[in-house]
Amino acid sequence: MKYTLEDAVPFAMRAVMVGPSRVGKTSLMTTLLEGGRKLLGGTRVSLQGEPATEGWLRDCRDALADSLSGEIYDPGRLGGSDEIREYDFVVNPRISGAERFRFPLTVLDYPGRLLRPDADQQQRQRLEKFVSDTMTLLIPVDATVIMEAKETRHIRGLSRMLQISDVEEVIREWAKHRPDDGKLPIGTIALCPVKGESYFADNGGTVDRSMELLEKVTRLYLGRVLEVLGEEEAQRRTSILYCPVDTIGPIRLHRVEWEVDGDRVQCAPTFVKRGDAVRRQTKGAEELFAVICAEALANVRSHWQGQASTHAAKGQAAIRPTAGANKTWFYLFEQWDERLERRQSRLAGTELLTQLNEFDRAVTKVIECRRQAFEWNVSRGTRFAVLHQPSEG
Repeated sequence: MKYTLEDAVPFAMRAVMVGPSRVGKTSLMTTLLEGGRKLLGGTRVSLQGEPATEGWLRDCRDALADSLSGEIYDPGRLGGSDEIREYDFVVNPRISGAERFRFPLTVLDYPGRLLRPDADQQQRQRLEKFVSDTMTLLIPVDATVIMEAKETRHIRGLSRMLQISDVEEVIREWAKHRPDDGKLPIGTIALCPVKGESYFADNGGTVDRSMELLEKVTRLYLGRVLEVLGEEEAQRRTSILYCPVDTIGPIRLHRVEWEVDGDRVQCAPTFVKRGDAVRRQTKGAEELFAVICAEALANVRSHWQGQASTHAAKGQAAIRPTAGANKTWFYLFEQWDERLERRQSRLAGTELLTQLNEFDRAVTKVIECRRQAFEWNVSRGTRFAVLHQPSEG
């Protein structure tokens, strides 16, 4: 059976985020919320965090703002967590009577420790269920680690520092639930370099090493991701996108220290702010929000457009007496219920279309944002790129 819009009701969007502790996952979620709100600005649709999520992200937002209060910024001071965390958001239309368009967005931070043999099996099963219902995987990538690893021992330690084996295992688990049978919509894996402000010239920086970063991320991740997808026969139903996000903006790399403990290597960068900046200047979060939500929003719109068409058809349907019925009696009395039902269908359809016109502006902005970000040719040095296209064949 083909996937249908009816299968998507009630509407909800889920994403899984996997990466090492301290890579900047909470900072990424904070910036995602800000980017989503900015993208939906000027429409009557808002993006909100549920209370617990708002609390976490408010603390992180304050910490990120404090990063510009001094000259030196050490991202290690933000701390990290190896616990399960669900970031719960809601896309909420501010349209009278349009609660039907409201849908939740949940991003699950998948701790790598739960992939180990001694992991809590109940927690592991809970995460496996979540992953099986997920359309999008987010993979935060530490751009500083990749770009500043120049010595042989640093380069050899990249996979361990970035915990790429954990990433592969989550992708494998996700791909097992995405058979190449055409029943599910296209899935998306988004590689999201963070801490990369020093390598872009499109957000206040003066040095452009964006193509170098793209090439290194592609070389390190793409082949391994495609291999896992191929093993699970999920390549043709998966899109792989490259979507760097600046979570602070006006900073540049100051110094990198490499901490060596036996065969383990850790990267400890510090940054300085550019000029006299006092406010963050994020970039890439609007596009990341569009990557996660464009299809879900389009499905919500299409579903209710179909409902509006159904109401319109009912409202215009002709009322005819059955064969042999007394036509005078039928048109005077028996058709009353049908006439009332037809009138109610017309009113319901008109109300729904009015609400859809308001909702459509937000949906169109999100879809257009995603289209514009990923339609550029990679060779032009754009910030965003399509690394692998799904195939319907």
